[in-house]
Amino acid sequence: MIKSLLQRFRKIISYLENPDIPFVYFILSLLFWITLRNFLEIFSDKAVVSFKLFTELHPLYYLAYKGLVVSYLHYYLSWVSVILCIGLLAFLFTKESLGKIFRVAFSFSFILNITPLVDLIITKGVGANIAYIYPSTLRQIFPLPVKMTAGMNVTFATTLILFFVYCFLKTNRIIKSLLATLTVHVTLSLFGAMALFLKATTPLPLIRIFTLIIFAEVLVVFFIQKPSFFKALLKDVRPFRILHSELMFVLGIFLASPGFCIFLQKELLSFVLVLVAIFLAGLTAIIINNLADYKIDLISNPDRPLVAEVIPREFYKQLAVYVFFLAMLCAAAVNFSTLFFILLCIGNYFIYSVFPFRLKRVPVFSKLFVSFTSLLLVMLGYIFAGQELLTFPSIIIWYFLTLFTLCANFIDLKDYEGDKGAGILTLPVIMGPIIAKLVIGSFFLIAYGSLSLVFLDLRLLLPGLVIGGVQFVLINKKHYQEKWVFSVHLAAIIALLFYLYQIY
Repeated sequence: MIKSLLQRFRKIISYLENPDIPFVYFILSLLFWITLRNFLEIFSDKAVVSFKLFTELHPLYYLAYKGLVVSYLHYYLSWVSVILCIGLLAFLFTKESLGKIFRVAFSFSFILNITPLVDLIITKGVGANIAYIYPSTLRQIFPLPVKMTAGMNVTFATTLILFFVYCFLKTNRIIKSLLATLTVHVTLSLFGAMALFLKATTPLPLIRIFTLIIFAEVLVVFFIQKPSFFKALLKDVRPFRILHSELMFVLGIFLASPGFCIFLQKELLSFVLVLVAIFLAGLTAIIINNLADYKIDLISNPDRPLVAEVIPREFYKQLAVYVFFLAMLCAAAVNFSTLFFILLCIGNYFIYSVFPFRLKRVPVFSKLFVSFTSLLLVMLGYIFAGQELLTFPSIIIWYFLTLFTLCANFIDLKDYEGDKGAGILTLPVIMGPIIAKLVIGSFFLIAYGSLSLVFLDLRLLLPGLVIGGVQFVLINKKHYQEKWVFSVHLAAIIALLFYLYQIY
């Protein structure tokens, strides 16, 4: 009988692994089963989230809407993170293709609905309180976590049994399958106790931690599935520009909050999520730029993934979409303001880089869009730290839109040959590289020297002129290297952060 059941289960798995079935169908199936679980839980769970339709004039209209969005975003993220984790554990122990594993895992996500169905049947329609577990000792986790409803126990046990059978069919090793099942047991228990670990009283911290988990899981999946693409993309990240963007956000926080360390302790998850969203937004911009600048890169940057043909162009386009939506997810998990500013940053860079506008073709002042992106990130840090945007220092705005814009022209120096060949009129193309270096170097000298006026502190004048002078020399070196200019620039920002920390 057991052999017969195993044979049937093997046939089911073989059917689900059929590559002729589009993978998107399995993703949609997963979303449907999670949605059905959420619907059934309305009747089973005593923690009611109202679906009542309030009119726009009703005082509870916005509160009810927000409650629904937050609650159900939490549910979807939690189940997606759990199922992705189970799939990765299955790969760890079976070494089966991740594509096949996720086809099976997404299909069997229907077992999520066992919990509310069993609870409704046992309680004759009354339902039970489905919630996180709060164990105080290990004894309260094994063999099954404490304070779970009957439906949760059945779902938990069913998951472990199915996972064991799957691993056994793939490895034909009982001990290894048992170890794998034990690992899933511990993992599910940790997910179930997540609210306890975070001391969460609302879904918001859970939304943020599950989003970070999903981000990590997606990275691991991408690395496993496309290791050569992953390495090529990582190599093309351009860490100096990404770090600049991250530091702009931190600068905004320092401008707004004198107690940065205390603030960070309270908002650590949100802070990390914003950094991840900025990284993904920067990666989106890099991919968009590489697609738009292909002809330029043939001359100036032959090692870029597209030019070197390391990543196929069609997959690269798809990657831009995936990274963009992941950036939006991470930003949305923080709050709407973060989502709005990250979207604005990506949109601003899109208009700068891509047709039909491709405003990078406008000489000199096209860099206004580059400086505007940096300014947006400073503003994001400012409001993230709890300040109102209307109180943002106007002198900082003018500094970025004038001096920072002029300095940003240095990014065109290394692309001189490519821009010239493509007919893009950058400052180095118009003036020639020698004169352009003198002019851009002078912009740096003025910009760093002006920091004493921005912060109304003469102590910044001499250090600013010294750093500006160093940049002038680095820019006008015979063998110009952008990385040294960026290194000094980033060091100057970090020094400015220490200065702001001291004066506050």
